Amino acid sequence: MGSVVLFALVLFVMGGVTAYMGDKLGSYIGKKRHSSFGLRPRHTAMLWTVVSGGAIAVGTLALLFILDNTVKTALLEGPELVAQKSLLEHQNTALTHRNSVTEQLAQADNLRAMSAQKNADAAQQALGTVSGELKRAKTILTQSRLKLSTSEARLTARQTALVAAKSQLSAARLSLVGTHADLARAEDRVHLARRGVETAQSQFRLARSQALQADKEVLRASRNLLALGIRQDKLHTENVRLVQQNLQQKSLLQNSQGHMLIFRREEELGRTIVSSRQSSDSLRRELAVFLDQIELSARQRGAGGLDNSPALVIPNSTADAEGDAAAREAALDALTQNIADQSGTMPSIVVVAAARFNTFRGEAVKVDLRPFSNILVFAKDTVIAESVIDGTQPDDIILRRLQAFLVERVRPVALSRGIIPVFDPESGEAQVGQPIDSVTWLARVKQIRALGVNARVTAFSSEDTFSGDLLHLDLKVTGQEDPAGSRVPMEGVGR
Repeated sequence: MGSVVLFALVLFVMGGVTAYMGDKLGSYIGKKRHSSFGLRPRHTAMLWTVVSGGAIAVGTLALLFILDNTVKTALLEGPELVAQKSLLEHQNTALTHRNSVTEQLAQADNLRAMSAQKNADAAQQALGTVSGELKRAKTILTQSRLKLSTSEARLTARQTALVAAKSQLSAARLSLVGTHADLARAEDRVHLARRGVETAQSQFRLARSQALQADKEVLRASRNLLALGIRQDKLHTENVRLVQQNLQQKSLLQNSQGHMLIFRREEELGRTIVSSRQSSDSLRRELAVFLDQIELSARQRGAGGLDNSPALVIPNSTADAEGDAAAREAALDALTQNIADQSGTMPSIVVVAAARFNTFRGEAVKVDLRPFSNILVFAKDTVIAESVIDGTQPDDIILRRLQAFLVERVRPVALSRGIIPVFDPESGEAQVGQPIDSVTWLARVKQIRALGVNARVTAFSSEDTFSGDLLHLDLKVTGQEDPAGSRVPMEGVGR
């Protein structure tokens, strides 16, 4: 209460001083017409009045700090005191609750004490009744003691015998405890031995199943190897027969014709890729160099005579009367003009030179020059075809399935997309790549066998392929649980 009165008194006194000093200072500055900070005199007087009022208020607060520690504590430590007060109130509430619980427990104890007192009174009354009966019992007890003294002698003898029996029983118990311990250790050893036997039996069953599976694999491999050996013998016999037949046919052909066949009809002598956007003279020179190269190759195989007759002839109905040289020049001019006309639509042209007829040694090869558009057929990593092959079948069947996949699935797609094939006159089929060697085929078959049932084979291009290029393939062999697969490079596509 004293702090509040002192606080109010100081505020009252300092408020009056503030009003008086502010009025005097404002009047003084107004009369002197001082100007501060570029303000007008009236505004300067108002400014100094406000500043003096604020300074006196701050001085009032400092004076309260000096005069009353309660005010200082309230302003500086007020939040902490409020938090401490809240904590003490919570503790007081908990203590009040605990006190009420304690009082309830004390009341319950009082009730139990009153009940015990009532029970004690009842027991006192019963004790009086029991005292009479106790006197009668004492008489009976005296008589019983006489009998008891007689019985004690008998009991002493029996106790002596009992002590001896107990000692024997203790020894028997010790022996029994040792026997139980030995029995427990024996049971542990029996359980351990049973577990070892069960483990050995399970390992034996597993080893036996693995041995049976291995026997089955060995038997199946032996059968496949035997079948493969039989088939290889058959193929070898057939190959010998075909070689002999081929030799006979070649001998008959040489006897009938008198000379050897060096080029078959539609057999390709060579191909080149030229740019249609170069000048006509440069294009014609490039085509002439190409013709010279294939003529040299044909002459090395036996085309043309010994009298420097041409080994290469380009048939042209408009120049037959002027000779082979004029026909060749006319064909070059026509081909050059044809390629130059396509410069706006097709910048690259493939020129294929193929034999028009069968050609024998000493004869000139009649050649057709066939231009084709050279376009991008397959970009790199383009999927061409897919197939599923059962890897549990014999190797020869897997090999035939894989070859059939390339012939029946990959080659038609390549031809339909614009690959310029190489015609094989012996088989009468179109090739879109180089034949695959037997080592590569066996490696593919081994990978398919390793994956087992439903081995997926995916054929895709390993590089950008244009119309005039050979198709280079990669094979990705995957299983049902191996989506990434194993990429297997291939040299080309077989027949």
